[in-house]
Amino acid sequence: MEARYLQLSFDFTGWSQNLYEMEVYQIESTDPTIYAQCGADNVLTGTLTHHTVAGAISGVNAAFNVQTTITSPSGFSVGVEVDNSLVSTYNAAHGTSYAAMESQYVNLANVPCQIPAGANKSTDQVVVTLQGDLSSLTNANGYVIPLRLQAPSGAVVSESRGVVYVTVDVETSSELFRTNFSASSIEGTPVADRSGWKIIACDTEGIHTGTYDLLFDGDEASYIRTWGGPVSFTVDMGREYDMTGMYFVSRSDYGAKYAPNEVMIEYSLDGVDYQMLGTPSQSAGSISVSLPDAYIALYGSQKVRYLRINASYGSNMGTGEFNIYAK
Repeated sequence: MEARYLQLSFDFTGWSQNLYEMEVYQIESTDPTIYAQCGADNVLTGTLTHHTVAGAISGVNAAFNVQTTITSPSGFSVGVEVDNSLVSTYNAAHGTSYAAMESQYVNLANVPCQIPAGANKSTDQVVVTLQGDLSSLTNANGYVIPLRLQAPSGAVVSESRGVVYVTVDVETSSELFRTNFSASSIEGTPVADRSGWKIIACDTEGIHTGTYDLLFDGDEASYIRTWGGPVSFTVDMGREYDMTGMYFVSRSDYGAKYAPNEVMIEYSLDGVDYQMLGTPSQSAGSISVSLPDAYIALYGSQKVRYLRINASYGSNMGTGEFNIYAK
């Protein structure tokens, strides 16, 4: 709209509210002008959390609408592209040292973004997430993703608000095991063929029923049972896997099901030198139980061939199956 005078009325709740500043954005063109107005001066933020096991969980999930100063009877289809040529300009203006992020790691949804006929604002939002193996994105100064709007025919892009920046800070965590997860969210798939898996060591003291190799036979009704646990064994899986998780299954022919309280996990590539991976537990939330199954999930993955497992149970009425997730 064209205006010289504005009369504004603000409806606040509570006893007292203060207004400190007001800005008016002046139209840059008499043509329809495409722009975005989001975050703090068109800057959205996110965090990339890395873990000591290779891989990452991304906390970057930014979204914004695209808008137009003048509507169109047919609407507008607005494009968005990563423009890393703007990184140095952004750093100079903000006193930062962000690195450019390769476009292969950036996923854009709802692009092109549609502004409906007769509307000033898109119905959907452009959604920015990260994708792929993010383990190499370890720059301590973080990253910035400049997203330049692309004007459709008959419109222009705003010079001052035609770019949205997503800044990504990098944090490192020592946590190995995921918490508050579900089986469906574990990366990778269970190993389909365990015929080559062999028990090379086990704790036979206190075994009441079965043998440890029954954990890999695909039959939940065949089981190993110890008097109160633990279930303790070392398995050679025959080749290396990129392990992303594991699970235990209670025997299927008994009414009561029991999941391990905690599991001490060691791994090796040569069967000689073992390293401690950690001890996930139900109390810490790093063992997810959906009886008869109990799941453990890693941040990222760990390359393994040999596993040394010591699963502690308050009571053990039989463990029928053991498997890992791998990618």
